[in-house]
Amino acid sequence: MTVAAALALVGGAAWAAIPHTREATPAAPAPPACQGASCQGDDPARTSCRSDARTQSALKTASYAVKLRFSPSCDTIWSEVRNSSTGARTESPMLMAPDPRQAEACAEVNHKMLCTGDVPPG
Repeated sequence: MTVAAALALVGGAAWAAIPHTREATPAAPAPPACQGASCQGDDPARTSCRSDARTQSALKTASYAVKLRFSPSCDTIWSEVRNSSTGARTESPMLMAPDPRQAEACAEVNHKMLCTGDVPPG
């Protein structure tokens, strides 16, 4: 027991003698610039809504991907269409949507409508 205690004291003294850098505390996330109705029609690329956005659903073809994007902090949705061959991306303006399960994203690609979302066909 005495040997273990002595080792603990020596180890503690050695640790105290080594200079240590302080770990930076992570900054609190910035509040969203808009939320819900105040985001209506805004470009998601020009807001902080993209920072926590997730893909709610997606549809991929050989040439394009259509995604329904959702930001929980902003309570908004928007569509993103990406050309698989060029990487070009287009996003729609945001719409208020506290529940993205009630939405779908659609895009006309080569004269064909591509839609993704959880809304049942009606």
